[in-house]
Amino acid sequence: MSCSKSSLKSLVLCAFCLNFLFLSEVYSQSPRVASVEFKACTPSPEICGNGIDDDCTGGDALCPTADFDNDGYENNSDCDAKDHSVYPGVSVECKADCGDGVKTCQAGGSFSACSCDTLCESKGSGRCFYVNPVSGNDNNSGSYAQPLKTVRRLVTYASSKGTSAPANRITLIPGDVIYLMSGVYQDEYVTYEPEFLQHVLKLNGVRGTSSAPIVFKAYPGNVPVISPAGVARGIEVRNASHIHFHGIQIKGASHAGVAGFDSDNLKFTNMTIYDTDGVDNDNPAGLYFTYVNNLEVSNSVIHDNYDRTCADTGGQKTENSRNIVLFKGGNVKIHHNYIYQSQSTNAQKTGSCLVYKHSQSVSGGLFEVYNNVFRNCFFTAVGNGGYGGRIHHNLILNSDTGVMVKDMGGNADGRDNIVEYNTFVNTTAFEFNPSQFIQGNYNYGTFTFRNNVISDDSNYGADAGGIFDIDIYGSNAAKDITENSTLLVTDNNCFFNAKGPVKMNYFASNSSAVRSAGDLYSLSGWKNIGYDVNSVETNPLLSAVNYKSSVSACSGKGW
Repeated sequence: MSCSKSSLKSLVLCAFCLNFLFLSEVYSQSPRVASVEFKACTPSPEICGNGIDDDCTGGDALCPTADFDNDGYENNSDCDAKDHSVYPGVSVECKADCGDGVKTCQAGGSFSACSCDTLCESKGSGRCFYVNPVSGNDNNSGSYAQPLKTVRRLVTYASSKGTSAPANRITLIPGDVIYLMSGVYQDEYVTYEPEFLQHVLKLNGVRGTSSAPIVFKAYPGNVPVISPAGVARGIEVRNASHIHFHGIQIKGASHAGVAGFDSDNLKFTNMTIYDTDGVDNDNPAGLYFTYVNNLEVSNSVIHDNYDRTCADTGGQKTENSRNIVLFKGGNVKIHHNYIYQSQSTNAQKTGSCLVYKHSQSVSGGLFEVYNNVFRNCFFTAVGNGGYGGRIHHNLILNSDTGVMVKDMGGNADGRDNIVEYNTFVNTTAFEFNPSQFIQGNYNYGTFTFRNNVISDDSNYGADAGGIFDIDIYGSNAAKDITENSTLLVTDNNCFFNAKGPVKMNYFASNSSAVRSAGDLYSLSGWKNIGYDVNSVETNPLLSAVNYKSSVSACSGKGW
């Protein structure tokens, strides 16, 4: 199977059909599209609308819903209801009488006329720059006709340390748009201090505005790939605001495909970030953020980011490798993404998917995770060591645990987490450990779990396992506080276990006198102590395509 060079859509969909896109070092004759090499497709359960041919039958299945491609836009307001990467605001390549052109998906779901004019979407006083690693030259002006070759003139340099800035460096201003053409961006620069990791693209102190953000994006019909030649991050953003990255692939970075520090209003859309490596104890991730406020990641594919050797942990995987990790900051939205590990959770080397490790530092901030598909997440699909979690309308498959609310490594805060309208398949639905917040003298509050569908196939032990786990090793005192302070609210869920009756693990270890009051409850016993009073235990008969239930008792629940 080969990919068309004339269309970003066909290239992306074709690449997705075969799961992984790998850029070769040799470029095609066209300066716009790099030649590609593919791994064979490995069949897995099909997931509709994610843009990936999971079951290797030749294409992605469309979701039988009002949003076929699960891009966040219903079919009647989506310019291409079969392409997850096309929605209002996105420009694509097109053909016109004048030749190759560009059209833009408009609000309401219709494309603008195909225009052969060079696309320039700058705002206010902003300018447009074009970078082509195949045919460009860094002595060029940066226009479409005279593109730059690298981002060297656009990145940030320290005043006296690291690589010296070029004399003709361009200082970015609000409203600037930088278009990246196809090819591999691999040159690294020490843009700050030599003891820090190198980067392909670093922005420090660069600030757009709400009405005129600074944008780095793929030019329509192009697939730019940031793939560092050595040990380096792909993109790093520090002390910056209102920066938007769109349509860029990042492959094989070290420590982080994208790292953000002390910034606000960062946005990432239509990104593909994979194969990040790094030292496990340094929290390697595809996306790594510390003290970033007002962050949004959407419509992206993020997969297989983890420590490949685990040399610092005796060769054993730990929960410190992740596709996305966050520390502090706040007001985060992660939505309409496909986030996964290719290997099963019991593989020797793999990672978890999304973890807010240290609690938000924004008062009243929210951590919103919705309309994502997670698969094969070791440890957890979504972990939150903080408050304000709003985890809803996600599909979580074949993962160790769907949602964790616990101390993830200090700076924890267990207040106000709501998990609702999710579907969990072959996954322990959630783990909630109130005793960690209580004993650590952290804030704690209510965890709510409602309107979810859980279809599991686990075997339960005498006092271990369960369709969810609530403080299995917690003390009697923590159990009393949990009940007296109403720290747990769970109801209106649909439960099923293919191997027998469901069990709820509630302080169930019973390993000592101070841990003796819990149990592994059946649903009826669980209801008798006041939980899940309106929930049901029945096979939801989930669709093999969209994982929706066809059973009336589970109607209106799940993703």
